[in-house]
Amino acid sequence: MKRTGIVLVMLVLMGLACNLTESSGEAAQTPGAPGPQEVGQLQMTPAQFADGWYRLPTDQPVTISWPEAPPGAVQVTFYLTPTGTGTADAQAAIGSDTNLGDGASLSWLVPSGGFGAHLHAVAYDGNGGRIIASHMSQVYAE
Repeated sequence: MKRTGIVLVMLVLMGLACNLTESSGEAAQTPGAPGPQEVGQLQMTPAQFADGWYRLPTDQPVTISWPEAPPGAVQVTFYLTPTGTGTADAQAAIGSDTNLGDGASLSWLVPSGGFGAHLHAVAYDGNGGRIIASHMSQVYAE
């Protein structure tokens, strides 16, 4: 008992202690913890895929779909975030789908001017809570 207390004090002092639930011993969710689990990859048509990037045609509509969107979601929002360091605050919603009976998809008019970005989708429940997110897709347009 004495040794356990010393170890716990050491962990707290080192900043490595985590909240444990008394019943199961599993780590509890803490503020700043990662968001929802990521599942599935977005599909884009028309687009060309090479070297890990999707090349999108400018000034044309592209259909973005997420086959793995969860059936319990009431809305899926698609986000575009510029590439680079410190760009998370520049994330912008490019559209949402609230008619998920036919799957999660969006028709998006790709702007001209060229860009490189990360594209992903997030599924939300009826209370606005994040359920699950797609994996990031790297996209660019010239």
